[in-house]
Amino acid sequence: MEKRTLKYSNIDLDKYCKDQDIEVCVLKPKSTFFNICIMAVCRALTGNFNLFLNRLDDIIKTFHKVDLQLIICGDINIDYLTGNDKKKRQLDAVLLTYNLSATVYFPTRSQD
Repeated sequence: MEKRTLKYSNIDLDKYCKDQDIEVCVLKPKSTFFNICIMAVCRALTGNFNLFLNRLDDIIKTFHKVDLQLIICGDINIDYLTGNDKKKRQLDAVLLTYNLSATVYFPTRSQD
């Protein structure tokens, strides 16, 4: 059995990170077939949401290119099941600026 290893570069974004408000890392797989970045983002429920949005916008702005596919995943602690949530609308507005949109519209944790 042949072992294959995904080669990637890690992009240093420590200057954007602030404990509880936003933690982020980005990997860029090395491929001749596609141009993609995978971003993992985390925001604590008690974190400063405005700081999170501003830094997320700054980060996406640095990567935004026509030929780059950007995937953002993680835990940002926004309830997308609530129809008219202000934080949801604000995040959606930032994402839409870069032609991005949320794709998870179902509970991701138990409500026990």
